Amino acid sequence: MISKGETPSQCTEMKHLAIFLLVAAAALIEVQGQSEPCLLWMKPPITNELMKMELKERNFKKIGLICVAVLLCGMVFSYGIFPSILRFMIKQNVLLKPGTQIRDMFEKIPFPLDFKLHIFNVTNPDEIMRGGKPRVNDIGPLYFEEWKEKYDTVDNVEEDTLTFTLRNTWIFRPDLSALTGEEIVTIPHPLIMGVLLMVQRDREAMMPLVKKGVNILFDPLESAFLKVRIMDLLFDGIYVDCSSQDFAAKALCSGMDSEGAVMPHNETHYKFSFFGMRNHTEAGRWVVYRGVKNIRDLGRVVSYNEETEMDIWDGDECNQYIGTDSTIFPPFLTAQDRLWAWSPEICRSLGAHYVHKSKYAGLPMSYFELDFGDLKNEPHNHCFCRDAPDDCPPKGTMDLSPCLGGPIIGSKPHFYGADPKLIEAVDGLAPNKEAHDVYIHFELASICWVSFTRVPI
Repeated sequence: MISKGETPSQCTEMKHLAIFLLVAAAALIEVQGQSEPCLLWMKPPITNELMKMELKERNFKKIGLICVAVLLCGMVFSYGIFPSILRFMIKQNVLLKPGTQIRDMFEKIPFPLDFKLHIFNVTNPDEIMRGGKPRVNDIGPLYFEEWKEKYDTVDNVEEDTLTFTLRNTWIFRPDLSALTGEEIVTIPHPLIMGVLLMVQRDREAMMPLVKKGVNILFDPLESAFLKVRIMDLLFDGIYVDCSSQDFAAKALCSGMDSEGAVMPHNETHYKFSFFGMRNHTEAGRWVVYRGVKNIRDLGRVVSYNEETEMDIWDGDECNQYIGTDSTIFPPFLTAQDRLWAWSPEICRSLGAHYVHKSKYAGLPMSYFELDFGDLKNEPHNHCFCRDAPDDCPPKGTMDLSPCLGGPIIGSKPHFYGADPKLIEAVDGLAPNKEAHDVYIHFELASICWVSFTRVPI
């Protein structure tokens, strides 16, 4: 009901005021007994500040939650998703499938490997012939580029294998060498000493016949040492005259030829050198895994010259092909894994073990070291001994006679890490880790080494 003189709008405002007073009274009744019962109504500016502070607090909480969420997502990505993506990308790029960059590099490494040779020059051959202690001096290095090429490749998708023929080529670089290759050195005669020692050990009854053949082929035989031009010894070759019709001489020439110790030059002459007969020639027919079906098998040797195992050593374990051809290794290796590689030059596999983290050219790497061990005290390696445990090569060495057909021992330079008696037996040896250890700098997640040294023989 509208009183006289009141407009409808004024009436509405009065109603709103009445409602407001009723609500205020109710609020006062509810907060009765508190120290500041009218705070809500009497101090509106403070209420606004509290509301702003509450909003800020809520914003801080939201920002904190967002940061935690981002951190958690980053951790999940870094430790879960990213490694999986990285592994996937690496796996896709390291397989030996046709058309991939790694396959092209595997077939022909686009850069040469460093191949450096040192030679021990014997300085007292006459004294040695009278029973004196050998004295040597280390000369070198001679620097060669080593090129590796794999050709006549065949893929077997079902078996996940790659078949190829390997060719090694060495090119002399006199500009990087300390020697010219024309120097004359004195060494134990490799053919005479090799033949006599092998016959003495394995066929002593034939020694008189062999001595006769040696005197004919190497007449006049004045010494067991040979003075020779370095490049003739390494690549160009030393002539061996096999024109004699004497039975002993012909038998000796035939034996050296069948063992691969010499290379035919013409109908009556042969040549001997350490590397000449292997330079730019076929180095066997290989079959390796491509790694498509199992990345851990990448590069692993399956067979060599159509043989799935060797028949060289006295035991199945030693005759197995373990590892790769040394130009590639499986990715994702750990510090507990060994870097295994098989070499036809020594007819066996060698495994380098992890030592510590390293750096090469500023990049983080892992340092792997080769240890020949002590075969006499390693029952699982007794098949590399002639008659274990009594007839095993000394600690830190390998007897390569069954493989190479001559009395040849492999070791680290200067007998580093070998039995001290070997070092004491020769004057002029000075083994030290930095110069003579055999090692590999390797990136565990990848497939490639970046620096290594190789085993001298």
